Amino acid sequence: MPVFDLLLEKPGGAHVMLAYDTDDSVISGANLDYGAFGVTAAPRAWRAVQALSPGNPGRKSAAARVIKVSLGLACNRACGYCNQGGERARAGASRLADAQAFVAGLAGWWDGGEDGRGGGTRFEFWGGEPLLYWNKLAYLAEAIRRRWPEACFLIITNGDLLDAEKVAWLDRMGFAVGLSHDGPGQHLRGGDPLDDPARRKIIVNLMERLAPGGRFSFNCVLTARHYSLAAAERWIAGKLGLDSVPMATEGLMLPYDAAGLMLSPKGDEHGVIHNSLLRELIDGRAYRNVSVWKATRAFVQSLADRRPVTALGQRCGMDRPEHIALDLKGRVFTCQNTGALDHHIGDVAAVGDIRLRRARHHSLRPACRTCPVVQLCQGACMFLDGALFRQACDNSFTYHSALLAGALYHITGGGVLKEITSRDGVAIRARPAAAKEVA
Repeated sequence: MPVFDLLLEKPGGAHVMLAYDTDDSVISGANLDYGAFGVTAAPRAWRAVQALSPGNPGRKSAAARVIKVSLGLACNRACGYCNQGGERARAGASRLADAQAFVAGLAGWWDGGEDGRGGGTRFEFWGGEPLLYWNKLAYLAEAIRRRWPEACFLIITNGDLLDAEKVAWLDRMGFAVGLSHDGPGQHLRGGDPLDDPARRKIIVNLMERLAPGGRFSFNCVLTARHYSLAAAERWIAGKLGLDSVPMATEGLMLPYDAAGLMLSPKGDEHGVIHNSLLRELIDGRAYRNVSVWKATRAFVQSLADRRPVTALGQRCGMDRPEHIALDLKGRVFTCQNTGALDHHIGDVAAVGDIRLRRARHHSLRPACRTCPVVQLCQGACMFLDGALFRQACDNSFTYHSALLAGALYHITGGGVLKEITSRDGVAIRARPAAAKEVA
């Protein structure tokens, strides 16, 4: 049972020591104000998740509720940290006929959602850049909407190929849209679409149509070169002449190749990033980002509900039977960012035979079992190994230890996390900030 001592410095300089049991989500030693995040305790029964491994592979279900459709991995940009970069050259091609066959065969393997009309199901249409596949995307969404009208739709786009017709269509079809933009770090993606007045106008039109219904956000990725959530929002809002814009984030990037390793923090950079994030969490600016708010609130809810670590799946959700990633030919993959043969895990024509063998649950990784932020991180990427996983672990620890410290600050009434130690004597890579740095 990993138990961690959390040393906090309260306003006025007094020190408080809390004990955090990550197995059972219990923090003792102080009265915690869960209401700071709108959380109330709701006792419930927990079911253990399957601890996936190559020897204990996962399965996929016909009762899919998140269906990630890969249109292809082609993209009109070459982002410096793209998690698909290493897969693109080996990805297969598809035709409009494949999209037609995909829809024709959908009812043959999928149960149609909770109500047979697509209810409770989200279809995500992925690239590369999904708008490069406009004809296929339009056919798929319209055909699925006619047959299963209650399904939800999502795309993530860089916005380069948007026009007035596509914006109106996305709105009419009920899409949620994430527009990738890193604010001052946008140069790592290439040019800035917000510098083009015509494209800026189109993006504003999309935001004004979708944001009131919670269907739009700018999605930023943090790297060693750009790690301020507040700066990302300020940059984008400034380009649009606004005070604020809807923001989401993947957090501090996970590396999938040598380029990702180059853009990952090293050495003392981790502490700088931690402290920067913590300042923005303490003053509240970071919580304007919906991903940060949801992740922190989920963590506080885990404390209120005492969620056991055995009930904790992977953060991406792709270890779940009801989450599936596939291409237009019905081939199922580890996730939507993979297309290589070694990630081909089966076909929807034989859903019962699919086996997810490239995943490794966090409970089977020693670094995760002895980590104080496992309830927040949920194991980083489930299929990375070796040097890539070690760097992903470092990056995820830095980001999520800041989220942990931010949550503790608010639920303890201003306690700044100074140190994390393990009662088991295991070394913990804590990156506490000095009180004077974050006050």
